Amino acid sequence: MVVAYFRHTNSRLNTHTRTHIHTGAFSGIGLFMFLLPPVPGVPVYLSGGVILTRPIERALGGDGHGGDLHAYGMALVVVCGICLGIKLLAVVVQQKV
Repeated sequence: MVVAYFRHTNSRLNTHTRTHIHTGAFSGIGLFMFLLPPVPGVPVYLSGGVILTRPIERALGGDGHGGDLHAYGMALVVVCGICLGIKLLAVVVQQKV
């Protein structure tokens, strides 16, 4: 159900926004979610995969539907790096506050 909602939201956003807006919004929300103690990290990683993979794949020259496996694989690697960066930033913020 949640994945279907993310896909619907993602398809609506893809026609109106650019990749850096997706990434910035996801980074802010993901950081907030990582800072909440009752929220585990898995929802952040899953939502990153659903929300960010398609626009990043399109930015890398793919068709946005997984048809170009090289662009899709690179998009997954980039999303993993973004999520790792958000997690490490959350750890730094938690230690400084």
